[in-house]
Amino acid sequence: EGMTVNINTTTTTTSTTTTELFGGSVASSLSEFTDAAIQLATCPESYRTAQDHGRLVLDRLYSKQQNWQIVEQRLAQVALDREFLRKQRAQDFTRAMLWHQSNRSTEYFSKWIELKEEIQREEHGKV
Repeated sequence: EGMTVNINTTTTTTSTTTTELFGGSVASSLSEFTDAAIQLATCPESYRTAQDHGRLVLDRLYSKQQNWQIVEQRLAQVALDREFLRKQRAQDFTRAMLWHQSNRSTEYFSKWIELKEEIQREEHGKV
């Protein structure tokens, strides 16, 4: 029934935690949720504050300085060890499922085009 949002991340760069800077509101009922949404939509100051807090949260959680080293290490690992990449891809069920569905949709679309062209040829042949 109630809706809560919590970011379980704290940082030590300042005295405030990431949770304290959450850009939205926590609501326990639908009316509280709609009141908070209306407040954000109609009060420019509330919207700017939430927006600023959201940017701070993103900067803290996904900081370029903090994450770039990890990205570089992973790229180097993939470049040096192709077997690692093969294993990672084999374990990625979601990627495999989406790839399969993408290929299936292409297959069915191709069949639809073929059937459509066949019907058009038959109709033009009768005219």
